[in-house]
Amino acid sequence: AAGASAGDKAAIAAKMREDDYYGKLKTVSVARELAELIHLHNVKLDEDAVGSQKSLLYWEMSSVSELKFQKLARTAATGVAKHTGQQLLRVYPKGTRIDSSNYSPMTAWNHGAQVVALNYQTHAMPLWLNDARFRDNGGCGWLLKPAFMMRPNYNPALHAGMPARTLQVHILSGWKLPKIGKEVIDPFVELRIYGHDVDKRKSILTRHVEDNGYNPVWDQKFSIPLVHPESAIFVLLVKDHDRFPNPDDFVGQCAVPVPCLRSGYRSVPLKDANGRRIPDASVLCRFTFEDARGGAVASSGA
Repeated sequence: AAGASAGDKAAIAAKMREDDYYGKLKTVSVARELAELIHLHNVKLDEDAVGSQKSLLYWEMSSVSELKFQKLARTAATGVAKHTGQQLLRVYPKGTRIDSSNYSPMTAWNHGAQVVALNYQTHAMPLWLNDARFRDNGGCGWLLKPAFMMRPNYNPALHAGMPARTLQVHILSGWKLPKIGKEVIDPFVELRIYGHDVDKRKSILTRHVEDNGYNPVWDQKFSIPLVHPESAIFVLLVKDHDRFPNPDDFVGQCAVPVPCLRSGYRSVPLKDANGRRIPDASVLCRFTFEDARGGAVASSGA
């Protein structure tokens, strides 16, 4: 219509597409009202216009492979973030992963992708992160995006920022860590943070304790500044120290969203590589949070 605003034109175009789609349901023996409730319509993603499309429909969803998504994340990061603020986006593993390996879901999550598909038959870090991400909200499989990702000027590629919280971790001791085969282990703890690119940092390692998997004591403190604690995942790994060139053996792991960490002394339960609880095995830690001014706060504040 003459004089219509850009928003009105987008709404009219969206309505026309909706009517055209449901007009094609005449040969399907299902009520339109039911179809409207349960159906997500798959549409091809316009890569050249990602983030600038005006007539997006909330019940439409595009699917892209990890390779295509990685390219979009490099060339149109803000466009992808804007697109996922209006429409569902699904990312799935590339077809050449014939060994059922996985890609890291963090980049897709950081760009706002709502559905990040993984190969569930392969247990490794990507699946541990996925399990951790959805431990919040009762493990129901749905989470609200962090508030900072909903800002109009959100840029997933931004690699700078002032820490909003500092996580202080005191690794005290271990308890009943399993043997590797029949050998008593020389355990050490490795800490990692997965989250927004601005929070990337090298792994933090404790010293190893010789021949003591029953009750090793490390008593070491570490400080981890976080710009976006609300989207960060804290990963604690226990490994068996081996002399070079032999790689260190995996003993156990625990991955927890930083917003789920609570201040105080905590017994961190360990899981095996398949995500199953290792009976009795744990690491005693003390967690504290500090705000940007160095003052103590009760939790991550996420």
